[in-house]
This record gives sequence, structure tokens and C-alpha cells, in this order.
Amino acid sequence: MSIARATVVPGKGIVRVNSLNVDSFNNKYLKGVIVEPLKFIGPELTKVDIHVNVNGGGMMGRAQAARTAIANALVQYFVEDVELEKKMLEFDRSLLIADARRKIPEIIQIIKRFIYGISS
Repeated sequence: MSIARATVVPGKGIVRVNSLNVDSFNNKYLKGVIVEPLKFIGPELTKVDIHVNVNGGGMMGRAQAARTAIANALVQYFVEDVELEKKMLEFDRSLLIADARRKIPEIIQIIKRFIYGISS
């Protein structure tokens, strides 16, 4: 489970994840996932800097957490653009709403297996 926090401040259009510029990422797929919400603001991107801190999880979980954090931060920063949130929700609901599904802890699976073995 990854946790990401994004801040949007007036600037020059720089996007950083854990103090690294997104353009320096080697994995193009992960980079594409992270910068996906930026397509919705168009030329306004050159007027803001985005800083994201991500902790926990694997590479893909971190990318998706950063994506959701960036999208929510942009919606809050560009409050006057009412259509922005609607466009993002129509494109992909997971841009603004995190996936709440989690893996069942292993101990619960073991208990279920043990109980099933007793009852049969």
C-alpha cells in the first residue's frame, strides 16, 4: 500500500517525485501513469510546479498513488475550472478515487483453511 502526497505551487512546469524529475525516469510506462493527469490541464502546466512524496508499496503501486495524488491536487488548485474534475472522472474514475481493495492478511487465510479442514 503506497501513500502519496502532492503539492501544487506556482512555478515553471516542473514535476518531481521524491525529489527526482519525472523526465529522468527510465520506465516509460510508469512515467506515463504518473503524468497522465497533466494532460487535462494543457498549457496551464507551464505555470505550476508539482512535488510528490511517495512512501511504501511497489513500483506500480507508487505510480498509481502518485497519479491519484497529482489529480486531486490539480483539482484543488484549479478550483475555478469546474469541468476539470468532470473530465477526469469521465476518463478514469481511479484518477480521483483510490482503489480501496486490499489483500486479505495471510493469517486470516490460514485460519479459514484450518476451520475448513476441521468441518469436513
